[in-house]
Order: sequence, then structure tokens, then C-alpha cells
Amino acid sequence: MSSKFHLSAPPRSGFATDEDVSSYKAAARDKQAEARTRNTSLRLSSLTLDELREELERRTEETQKLQEEVEDATRETLKTLGCTYSFPGQCCLSRDSSEDSPTVSAHQPRMTQPLVCSLDTLKQKVVEKDGSSYEKEALGNAINNHLQQLSDLQLNKISDQPGKDTFSPQRAIMNLQAELQDLQLEKDVVSDLRTEDLITILGQEMACCQRQQLDLREDAEILRGQLEVAREQLFKAGEEKTCPQFLLEQKAQEVKKFQKLLQEKEEELCFRQHQTQQHLVSLEDAQTRCRTLQTEQ
Repeated sequence: MSSKFHLSAPPRSGFATDEDVSSYKAAARDKQAEARTRNTSLRLSSLTLDELREELERRTEETQKLQEEVEDATRETLKTLGCTYSFPGQCCLSRDSSEDSPTVSAHQPRMTQPLVCSLDTLKQKVVEKDGSSYEKEALGNAINNHLQQLSDLQLNKISDQPGKDTFSPQRAIMNLQAELQDLQLEKDVVSDLRTEDLITILGQEMACCQRQQLDLREDAEILRGQLEVAREQLFKAGEEKTCPQFLLEQKAQEVKKFQKLLQEKEEELCFRQHQTQQHLVSLEDAQTRCRTLQTEQ
């Protein structure tokens, strides 16, 4: 029901009863409920999916309850005026009533056509049975007021239809689901890029360590070759006994120097191997973390 349903004061013709007052109060409560519903629509954009579902169910129940209250109030009002509340399938409009009420259409609410039919029938009965001009005028005014209220209700519902279409809980849920999927895809892409960067860096470090190990091995091989040459020279000099003692001492010093240098290179090689082993352990840890991240995703 539209929140723009403006109700006029009960007619002071002596025909308004307690049921009329209760119907007006019910309509006022409906108006306040619609105002609260419009105010709550402003904060629906910040709710989660579960909260949106709960809000949708709650508003549906409130709408059904309000519709039942209005139907009950309308039924009581018609009973008070001496009319019977009939549904669309039981109301037969005459030619005169259809010509007098051009605002009735197929797009109106379920209870609009029965109300117009009953009010037109009431007007005919009043004109036929009642001879008092004052009572005729009072009842005519009451009927015209009800018809005017029905027309306002129909126009307000038609004008409020675009406003109702501006917010749709289902559309909001679909938008939130699409945003969630986009965020998940973005998170997966960022995680994949980080994993690829980490694997690339670890591969570069491993290649650098392998190159250093090859260089150290080549240096050690060169030193070993030089040491073998020096030993051969000393051996030949000892066999031939043509070299003086000075040359022997010099060669011995050179041999010691080469041995010391070889020992330093071997120590450096051991140190490099130790570093390489640490890099390999770090690489295994990084690969384990990568697999853990991929499993969590």
C-alpha cells in the first residue's frame, strides 16, 4: 500500500460508527509502517547477504499483515454501511456504474473493484429508498469521499511504482555476489603473481650458487695442477742431483706456499658449500610455504 493514502475525516452525517474510526486508525498505522519501510531502505545497501535475506522476509511478512488489516478494516466499514464485501469474481458492474467509475481498471488492487461496485450499489439504493434530501446529500458526500480516496490510492500506487523499482533486494544480492567473485578472482591473481615472483627469485639464487661452486672447483683444479708440476720438478731435480740445495729449498717453499693456498681454497670451497646448503634449505622452506598458500586458496 502506498504511503500517500490521504484519509479524510469521518463524515459528520450521523452514519460514522466505531468501525469507521477503527478503519481510519488502521489506515494511519499502515501509513506509518510504510514510512518506516522507506526509511529502512536507505540502510539496506550496507547489509550483508544474510541480513538482506532476513530484511526481505521481514518486509514481506509486514506487507502481508498490513494487507490483511486493511482488508479487515474495509470489510467492517462495508458491513457498517450495509454492504456486503464481495471479491472480483462475485461483483457484477452495471453499465451505469461502469460509466460513472472510469478510474477502475485491470491494474488496480484486488479490493478496489469490489469497493466501487458496492459503493455504486449503495448509492442507487439510497436514491431509491430514502426520500430525505439531507440524508441523500450526506450519504452522497460519504460515497464521494470514499470514491475520491480510492482514486487517490490508485494514482498514488501508479506514481509510486517507479520508486519501488529503484531498490530490489534480489538485485542487491546479485550485485554483492558479483563483487565477491571479483574480489576472489583478484585475490587469486595477486597470490599467483607473488608465488611466481618468489619461485623466480629462488631460481636465480640457486643458479648464482651453482656458478660460484663451479668457479671454486675450477680454481682448486688449477692449484692442484700447479702443485703437481712443482712436485714433478722437485722429483726430477732430486733424481738428476743437478740442482743445488738453494733450488731445493726454494722449491720446498713454493710447495708449502701452494699447499697453504690450496688449503685456503679448500676452506673457501667448504664455506661456499655450506652457504649453498643453507640456500637449498631456504628454497625448500619457500617451496613448502608456496604449496601451503596454494592449498589454503
